[in-house]
Amino acid sequence: MSKNEQSHKEKPVSELLQEQSKELKTYIDTKHREMEELLAESEGRLSEQLREHTRR
Repeated sequence: MSKNEQSHKEKPVSELLQEQSKELKTYIDTKHREMEELLAESEGRLSEQLREHTRR
């Protein structure tokens, strides 16, 4: 058994699941924030293009 496997054996499964759950939530929150920023950015570009187009 490797050291990694041993350290996993020391922690109860519920604790490992809680850690994974926290990590996953953090990851999802980060991706959600990035997605919102990208959407806001592209909406900004679209409204700029529309303004330029209506000026012509």
